[in-house]
Amino acid sequence: MECSRSRPFIILFMAVLVCFTECILVQGNCENWRSSPSGAIQSPNYPSAYPHEQKCTWFVSIEDSVVDIKVSFSSFNLQPKLDGECKDYVAIYRLLLNKDPRATLAGKFCGSSFPKSMRIAESSFTVQFVSDSGHETSNSYTGFSLYYEAYIKDSESNNYLCVQHFIPEPYPLKLTKP
Repeated sequence: MECSRSRPFIILFMAVLVCFTECILVQGNCENWRSSPSGAIQSPNYPSAYPHEQKCTWFVSIEDSVVDIKVSFSSFNLQPKLDGECKDYVAIYRLLLNKDPRATLAGKFCGSSFPKSMRIAESSFTVQFVSDSGHETSNSYTGFSLYYEAYIKDSESNNYLCVQHFIPEPYPLKLTKP
């Protein structure tokens, strides 16, 4: 009898947890750890304009036998260089920034040109997004959306597997009748 009384509480707790997780993802989670072998990272408020004065860091560390991780942008629209310098930018680091002394910059990007896909030959990487104080009257830059997928060595077959649990945007597609 005691177990049946706690069941509604557990169901309610799970519903709140799912709602809370979905709300965070919709609003743009600015900093966290990821361990999934594939996923997406987006600037705050994406696809709407990102806020000024942001410094967001996402750490991705995959525990499997990772050969490398492919990182690709599906959307990229940041403030262009000002005086030859990126004021708003996305930086990608091999390994975990400020956690691993061997962490190195793989690329720093700004403007609206799509960065090329890159392969990180490690089992972890860091994404950092920085936006300045924005002395402009308005910010119409929508930020970025990237996805990553790990290539993992299968210990039993010795084959390499690409993990693609994530379907990048735009999904779901809006279908219209002919």
